[in-house]
Amino acid sequence: MFRFAGRTLALSAAALALSVAVLPASPAFAYNDSFSASTPGGAGVASFVDSGNWPGGGTNDDFVMIHDYESDGYGVVAYAWENKHAPNITWAYIGWKVNKNGLAGAAVYWDPFSDGGNIYPNDGVKLKVCLLDRNGNAVETTCRDHYHYSVDG
Repeated sequence: MFRFAGRTLALSAAALALSVAVLPASPAFAYNDSFSASTPGGAGVASFVDSGNWPGGGTNDDFVMIHDYESDGYGVVAYAWENKHAPNITWAYIGWKVNKNGLAGAAVYWDPFSDGGNIYPNDGVKLKVCLLDRNGNAVETTCRDHYHYSVDG
């Protein structure tokens, strides 16, 4: 029973449930923290995916997709760092992964993050992507990096 404008109102359990169900989601959980780093010309791209589709079905929260958009056969390398619970000033290097699938090949999916693969609010993610030469070494002049601090994890 509720009192409103001098009247007593009775709500059924179903009406109460419906009124709660139509409340909008909290904006704190709606921010898309996805971002990308790409080599000059975009031949290599590493993208942090805040929430997306993992190969084989289902969703996975917080992973990296590495794209090789060049058909030269050399590949792309992505490096990742995380900065847990900013404003920690230390970036922790967490690894690297290569995609040599080329222009017609599939993206490489990679989940290098600690804490069960999760990024939390205020955590930083930094990606660096480079093209590889014929010896499999990163060509530093093609490397670019980008970082982002998560809004909602």
